[in-house]
Amino acid sequence: MEFTDEWSEHKFENIFDIKNGLNKGKDYFGEGIRILNYMDVNKYELNTENTIKGLVELTDDEIERYSVKPNDLFFTRTSETSEEIGLTSAYMGNTIKCVFSGFLLRARPKIDLNSLFFAYYLRSPRQRNNIIKFSSITTRALISGGNLSKMKIKYPSIEEQNKIANLFLILDKKVELLEKKIS
Repeated sequence: MEFTDEWSEHKFENIFDIKNGLNKGKDYFGEGIRILNYMDVNKYELNTENTIKGLVELTDDEIERYSVKPNDLFFTRTSETSEEIGLTSAYMGNTIKCVFSGFLLRARPKIDLNSLFFAYYLRSPRQRNNIIKFSSITTRALISGGNLSKMKIKYPSIEEQNKIANLFLILDKKVELLEKKIS
């Protein structure tokens, strides 16, 4: 598998639409439709309908505004420490009724991109440092959609994004199998 494409640089706002997530009172949780939560994004680079367990009761309008669609990219928006802000995860599952929480940012591609590639790529140490530079830290660490929009990133063609994302998926599965074997 060769990777030969040049990487081009773009502002984040030119390739993704960014939106803050849903905030609801605790009485709305436990029943309803699925909700992608902070820990889903913190724990997994790849989320599907099988990884999302949270439930929330919403209106049809809220479901539309905060929808999760295949190929959406998510960021942890806030944390106690800068190490946990801006962690990324792609939703690559089936189309289901699902929304995302207020502790997350949704980045929906404006152009043909592989969000799973970006989930892996933006978790690399160099890109994590870049995201942290665009965050603010007061009592809590925070990355805003406005600040994230200003960040510049380099990436290859969609064909190479697909190859790289598939390679990381294969490596993740091998690691998972080795961990099970060791256990």
